[in-house]
Amino acid sequence: MKDFIETKESNYTQLPIKDRIKLIQLQGKQAGRDLTWNQAKRGLRQLMQGKVFINDVYQVVYENPKQIEHLVRNPQLKGKMEYLTIKRIDKKPIRSWSDFQIIKNKICENGVNKFAVEIFPPEDWLVNSANQYHLWVFPAYQDIGFGFTERLINDVQGEQTIDMNGVKFTTNQTYKEN
Repeated sequence: MKDFIETKESNYTQLPIKDRIKLIQLQGKQAGRDLTWNQAKRGLRQLMQGKVFINDVYQVVYENPKQIEHLVRNPQLKGKMEYLTIKRIDKKPIRSWSDFQIIKNKICENGVNKFAVEIFPPEDWLVNSANQYHLWVFPAYQDIGFGFTERLINDVQGEQTIDMNGVKFTTNQTYKEN
């Protein structure tokens, strides 16, 4: 995976503003919601406010704590969380935990010292309109109260198998170009 560069380009910027708003309305309709012009305009404003980063595989939109304040309900975290939305440029699904870790570390300032979570919400709050993934990033050194507390990394590339009394245990840490 190549380094990220910040860009002003996205597929939305290829359209005039009125067409962008119409597109948001059409996307809402596909998802089962009829959006008014003003609702779609607010949605577009939200989409366009983040910083866009691209590389050879991914497009990542970063939104700072102030931009997503309205999405953070916990008063202790309001104004402190960051948000990453990640999608492949070719629109295919992603399931590379390692890539998400690299993206968080590179895009968020001091990202190596921050927890991020991907949530699986109740069905009533589900947002799933594309092969697009959402990471909610906590402030640096914020203990989120669960998870491992010691580092354990297998950075040997390729498949490794241990045979213990005829039972095979296999790991595969091979990085495959996406």
